[in-house]
Amino acid sequence: MKKIYSKFFFIIYLIFSFGLIFINFIKPKNYHLLGLLMALLAIATIVVLKNKHKLVINRRVFIILILLSLILRLSFLSNSYINIVSDYAFNFESCVSFAKNISLNKIYISAFPHLYSYILLLGSVMKVIGTNYNSVIILNIIVELIGILFLYKFLKNNYSKNTSMLLILFYLYNPFSFLWIVKCVPVIITNTLLIIFIYFFDKLDNEKYILNASLTGLFLGIANTFRPIMMVAIIALLIYLIYTFLNKKDMKKTIIGFGLVCICYILVNNIFIYIVEKKLDTQTAFKPGFSILVGSNYDSHGMWNESDSEIFANLLETRDGITSHDIAMHLGIDRYKNNGTKSLILFAYKAAILGRNVNNYVYGDTINSFKEINDFIKQFGKYYLSMFYWLILIINMLIAIKILNCEIDKIKILNILALGFYSSLLFVEVSPRYFLPVIVPMIMTFGILEKDQY
Repeated sequence: MKKIYSKFFFIIYLIFSFGLIFINFIKPKNYHLLGLLMALLAIATIVVLKNKHKLVINRRVFIILILLSLILRLSFLSNSYINIVSDYAFNFESCVSFAKNISLNKIYISAFPHLYSYILLLGSVMKVIGTNYNSVIILNIIVELIGILFLYKFLKNNYSKNTSMLLILFYLYNPFSFLWIVKCVPVIITNTLLIIFIYFFDKLDNEKYILNASLTGLFLGIANTFRPIMMVAIIALLIYLIYTFLNKKDMKKTIIGFGLVCICYILVNNIFIYIVEKKLDTQTAFKPGFSILVGSNYDSHGMWNESDSEIFANLLETRDGITSHDIAMHLGIDRYKNNGTKSLILFAYKAAILGRNVNNYVYGDTINSFKEINDFIKQFGKYYLSMFYWLILIINMLIAIKILNCEIDKIKILNILALGFYSSLLFVEVSPRYFLPVIVPMIMTFGILEKDQY
């Protein structure tokens, strides 16, 4: 039973990994194919160096490369930014209003309470350092560095020292994290909170499991206030709990730990909703109604569209946020039913949108935000993003092949977490941007491929 249980999830994960690579071959642009070639050459070079035991990094080089990555991030402070529109403009303007004690858009925020967590955090920072756009970049850099610190601690607990340093550098020079520093949206914050949650989850079986379980639930709850999809992580933990039963491990400790995670997660979310309701003087809740409505739209392939946005805006004019979401959810479910077999085609479209050409989306949404950037850096960014995305996909596929024949453990359960994030999004609104949290647990498992302990 244990073997069947383990194989089932990782066969699905293997299919998922091959699927991600397959959809990126659908009408690829020339530079994306060149990025694939660059990624294959990079992997071949890594294999050769590792076989010759030359893939060893010394402490001095490691520190220099870390400082260089920090300098590159700080250089963003010297630029000016354009194309601050849509969600990014709303976030920035709301944070400025919060810092200046100006009234917020209560109706819109009450419908999407997770927006308030970012407004509260960045707005508080603006009260201290000013409302210049650089406050966005400073906050993102600080939060990302905190995440990298926890990532290094996690890696050291599970892999060799050399592998840990190499993976830290891989993450530091990861353009999907690097470039979002300039955007007024909590992508960096969500990724950092995911890393911290995973770090404490990894420590659940030590003697301080009560403290670590509480902290796991705490940070998972905080992450949910910024990106309310973290129930997927609870499901991943439940999968691990079932595995411990099948393995007849310390079930008492596991059950208590899981219970504490759930209690702290629920407590944090309820406290947050109470704070938002108190500040905005209105009822609110985490509801996916609008996202389900948009996700059910066959014509827009489940992406944001004006017609569904107008439907929801009209609902908000006459009803509160909770009721509006409930009505929108029923409309979305009815659409799925009316679509019939077309819903399967819609899911295929959404799967492709979510995992295909993420590099191209990031390029268009971030590189073009820079007011002053030379053509060489623009072209380099395009190819580097493509190469790096192929690296993530190929390494992930190699891991999927390897873990299929290994016993499941707390590291490999992160693959279930990545798969859970991806698959759950197929039922709601999709965008290539939403793939970014999936990358975090992926990269944190890359050390599984190590052969040697340096």
